[in-house]
Amino acid sequence: MDAIKLVLVGECGVGKTSLLFSHTSNYFPTGDGPSIFDSWAETITVGTETYSLELWDTASQPEYHRLRQLSYLRTDAFLICFSVGSPASFDNIKETWYPELQHHCPDLPFLLVATKIDLGDSSIKNAASGVGERLVTTAQGVELAEKLGAEKYLERSAKTHQGLKNIFDEGIATAVKYKTSVARKRTTKCIVV
Repeated sequence: MDAIKLVLVGECGVGKTSLLFSHTSNYFPTGDGPSIFDSWAETITVGTETYSLELWDTASQPEYHRLRQLSYLRTDAFLICFSVGSPASFDNIKETWYPELQHHCPDLPFLLVATKIDLGDSSIKNAASGVGERLVTTAQGVELAEKLGAEKYLERSAKTHQGLKNIFDEGIATAVKYKTSVARKRTTKCIVV
């Protein structure tokens, strides 16, 4: 059975771990602890082919930079994540995550994923702290995805499950398309130094 490996990258606190927990266990985690490294696996069928789907969560803290790069080996597609409530996480796509992936895996496809889209829901806003405001628009996300050459721009909420299944369906489709093209070319490589 062939494997499909999707790796999630992005700033600490954007919801990568919540995305994976919600997808794999239908459970929204309430803890805010940072991830160092986590992975999940499940068997899926795409058309007539069966795959082992590997989902990898990565640590974004600088002290795990070298360790994170090791998770890039044998990756088929990346999901670069940012929170719509954090302009800094959006800006760091251009400043950190896209350049890092282009350096180590320049030919691999990626999806740009906006997380925490439920922040626009006034029922969860905290007026005193301003938490709950959507500060990055869909138009900004679409523009950045086009500028960087993302396969797709997607929005989701792990808390409400809005768009959740679509994220992984698109990630799988992107990975299968990549694997098919690489099987024909046999020249694309991911370099970890």
